[in-house]
Amino acid sequence: MEFAEAFRAAVESAMGGGNPSDYWRAHLGMSQIGSFCERKVFFDFRWFSKEDLVARKRRLLDRGHDEEHRFVRYLRKAGIRVFGRQTYYESSVPGFAGSIDGYIKFSAIKKHLRGHLLPPLPSTALVGLDFKTANNARFKAIEKNGVFAESPEYYAQSQSYMLASRRPESPTRPLSFFLFIFVNKDNDAWFFEMVPFHATYARSMLETAKEILAAKSPLELVRVAESPMWWQCKELCKNSGVCHFGEKPAKNCRTCNHSRNDGMLWTCQVDGTRLTAEKQRVGCHGYER
Repeated sequence: MEFAEAFRAAVESAMGGGNPSDYWRAHLGMSQIGSFCERKVFFDFRWFSKEDLVARKRRLLDRGHDEEHRFVRYLRKAGIRVFGRQTYYESSVPGFAGSIDGYIKFSAIKKHLRGHLLPPLPSTALVGLDFKTANNARFKAIEKNGVFAESPEYYAQSQSYMLASRRPESPTRPLSFFLFIFVNKDNDAWFFEMVPFHATYARSMLETAKEILAAKSPLELVRVAESPMWWQCKELCKNSGVCHFGEKPAKNCRTCNHSRNDGMLWTCQVDGTRLTAEKQRVGCHGYER
């Protein structure tokens, strides 16, 4: 009927997408570090974006979270127990951290792959988990070419977690491998990929994180393209307006000229105030850009 579309629009408007500040992370996320553009990571960490999350984008984020519960439920039906949901790992670089979807014991893999040639790991060895959704085209590309080729940000994320798990302060024993489980959103097909630890690559991501956290200006970092017409700038970055056209960023302490950070510790240079994440989001009347 004619009013159905109007009703849809009204419902989505009532839902809202949330204030962008609700999604600003206090830390530099391990899931961000493998991005195609260092400046994009800088802008995200510094909370430059003013983009509202419209209802559709909010649903996409919610679907990813909902799928995690389905994955865990299905694995449990197969007799595989998932431990450590959202275990938080901190790297040796203050402020660079992240949470994994969970981990399983290597014994679960041995149980289902008797007779297969497996790495010589003890049954108690841990395997990190990351659950991902993908549309049909992206799913097929990852299935054909693998995570490293098609999703370098996912690969970097897994390496960063595995490196952090080798620190004495880690909440778990070292993660021996990282298992990605993808679901095709179009037909519910699954794809599994086991990623081994690559120490050299992981340490390179640590150095990148260090550079981004230490940078005082985006101009200190490399951007993916000088033209705003580059497809990744147009389609994949919400900071293109700030980066290429000089638009004003969101108003908060992290985009203020008076703030300084040492990893996760932020300070106002005007009065020496230590800035909590809550204070940073609000800003003050002395804001200057």
